[in-house]
Amino acid sequence: NSDSLLPLPLTKTTTYQTVFITTDPHFLNRLPRVFALASPYPNPCVRVAHLNYTLPYRWHTNGQRNTAAYKVILNIYDAKGRLVRELVRRTQTPGRYLISWDTKSNTGRRVATGMYYLHLKAGKYRSSKKIMMMR
Repeated sequence: NSDSLLPLPLTKTTTYQTVFITTDPHFLNRLPRVFALASPYPNPCVRVAHLNYTLPYRWHTNGQRNTAAYKVILNIYDAKGRLVRELVRRTQTPGRYLISWDTKSNTGRRVATGMYYLHLKAGKYRSSKKIMMMR
């Protein structure tokens, strides 16, 4: 009902907060609470690899949610430690992310058969996973 809506004036100091109202006692358990980099799949891969990672929500001591974004870098390196492909370099809010790698390098060429390493940096978090490329 539009009669019950309250108009809010927008100013430079207007702020909004999210309030969760639920009868589900496990609701907060479904929000990401820890960093995670899942194993790439399929592994070994031929044409495309799917990469999942999680950026957790943080909570202030007063119980409010900290929604600050993380600086995220997700790269693929070869067995010699050389950068093959930069997949992500941006700030991202907490949540779950899925990236698909087309098995190409930064130059647009398909990578050779061999072992590669997926490396995630997000805030102070660091994690790596192996991925085998097959032709």
